[in-house]
Amino acid sequence: MKYSLLLLFCLIIPFSDELKAQSYIGIQAGLNSAKFSGDSPRKFKYAGKMNLIFGVGFDLQLKEDISLSFLPAYLNGSSRLLYPKVSEEEEKEVYEDSIKFNFQTVAIPILMKLISDNKRWQFTGGFEFLLPTKLIADNSAEKIDLMDDINKLNLSMLFGIGYI
Repeated sequence: MKYSLLLLFCLIIPFSDELKAQSYIGIQAGLNSAKFSGDSPRKFKYAGKMNLIFGVGFDLQLKEDISLSFLPAYLNGSSRLLYPKVSEEEEKEVYEDSIKFNFQTVAIPILMKLISDNKRWQFTGGFEFLLPTKLIADNSAEKIDLMDDINKLNLSMLFGIGYI
C-alpha cells in the first residue's frame, strides 16, 4: 500500500496547476538486459536475456539550469541459472537451463539535473528506489514464489555526466 502511494505521488505532481508551466512529461520504453549476479552454486552461472521496460518521465524545472526528474518505470524480466554438462558430441562442457527466474519490479529514480552555463555539459545524480512486485523460480517441475526471500526495497545511487 505504501509503495502504491509513492507511485501515485510521482504520477500526480506534474499535473498540479502551479507546476504545469515549469514541468515536462515524457514516455520511455525500451529494452533492459537483466542478469542476476553474486554467489551462484559452484560451476553454475547466471545468464540474462533482453526484457521490456516502460514508464513515464517528469522533469520539474526548479531554476533555469536545475531540474528535478522523476522517472517511474515498470520492468518485466527473467534470468536463468545454467548448470554445466559435458557434451558427448563435442567432448566439452556446455551449459543448460536449470532454473528460470521471472521477476517484475517498479523502479523510481529521483534525479537532480544540473546544466552548465554554456549549456553543453549536464550533471545528473540521485537515487533509485526499486520495488520488487514478483519473483518466481521455475524449474519446469514446479514454480516457487520467492518474494518472502528478497528485500522489499532496494536503493541505488546514480550519477552521470553528459556532453551535448
